[in-house]
Amino acid sequence: IDHARLDEAERRAHADADTRAGQLEAIFESLAEGLMVFDARGYLGRVNTAARRFLGPGSTNLDFFSYSLAGWADLLMVRDAHGNLLPEEQLPVYRALRGEVLTGDQAKELILRKLDDQDAIVMLNAAPIRDSEGRIVGAVCTFQDVTERRLLERRTQEALKGLLSVAQTLMQAPDELSPGDGQIFAAHPDTQRLAELTAQIIGCRRLGIFSFSSERD
Repeated sequence: IDHARLDEAERRAHADADTRAGQLEAIFESLAEGLMVFDARGYLGRVNTAARRFLGPGSTNLDFFSYSLAGWADLLMVRDAHGNLLPEEQLPVYRALRGEVLTGDQAKELILRKLDDQDAIVMLNAAPIRDSEGRIVGAVCTFQDVTERRLLERRTQEALKGLLSVAQTLMQAPDELSPGDGQIFAAHPDTQRLAELTAQIIGCRRLGIFSFSSERD
């Protein structure tokens, strides 16, 4: 047996493993999404920089690894999109530990209370981690802060409702009038501009809002 070659092969294997571990660590920390890895009991094993940053300045003094899954749910006041507190069995990580994959269309939109007492809306994915024999040994979850996106959507909807309300007020169109009555049809300048703004908001190519005059030739 060539012990020198065996030692060299073992050294290279360890070096390769260390290199791969370093690469994974770099990827883990560079992710823009928050990422948390839980063990089979629901205790946190890994958390990346983005997740700590999301939770706020108070996370620097937080013992991330002492909280159970239920403890995290209580700490962050995990709620569904309607603001209702989620029971433990409905938590995405809990479901992942039971074998569910919550990604893509199955991802969950949740409301969390950050450590600065500010609510945030996140889109969260979760999936089980299995060993070589298929047994679940943990779960991983990633989340993205979509608070600003949802607030913008809400403001856009409110603005659209306001525009449509103003449009209804500007319109002068008695039900009994029709083009066959020989009426003169003209778009009011303010109404036309309002139509353009409304079309931009709702993303349609054309939208007309007209006022009617009862004057005859």
